[in-house]
Amino acid sequence: NSGFTTYQDPIYGIDISYPSDWVKGATDQDYDYGTQILAIAPPNTVRASVVTNGTDYAGFATEVGLWISDLFEDGQSLDEYLSDLIDYHNETREDNKVFGSNTNTTLAGRPAYYLIEENNEGWETKNMMVGTIIDDDTILEIEYAAMPQDYNRYLPIVNQIISSLSLSG
Repeated sequence: NSGFTTYQDPIYGIDISYPSDWVKGATDQDYDYGTQILAIAPPNTVRASVVTNGTDYAGFATEVGLWISDLFEDGQSLDEYLSDLIDYHNETREDNKVFGSNTNTTLAGRPAYYLIEENNEGWETKNMMVGTIIDDDTILEIEYAAMPQDYNRYLPIVNQIISSLSLSG
């Protein structure tokens, strides 16, 4: 698609495409809970800055983030990871509400989990996360976060971005 730019990460063997007019934020940002490999946002999206889990986070109010994180326990199944992730969000994200979750989807052709939540992490946000385990102790996740009123507006293009993900190796 000519209206798309492809981001390649040779370390993790990741290719993902996103609209060429979207803004690329910082890459390879380390946080307590993982490394954000890539942050992208629609044009004219406002910046948002919060302190979350003791970390200053300056990102976008509407954002798609690509993350590499450690599993909660080595060798976890997707079901176990998803359960722990929801518990973690319930403990760390204010007013967290889960709207849907399952482990019968795929990401880059691999078994994956799917999670939709709403919470108040400095500002009200609706999140969709999809993730796949890439080795015994690591998970690759895409998180889409937006203010609830913007969530559906960008969802079709976010689904295209997620579908474009490919993993080599």
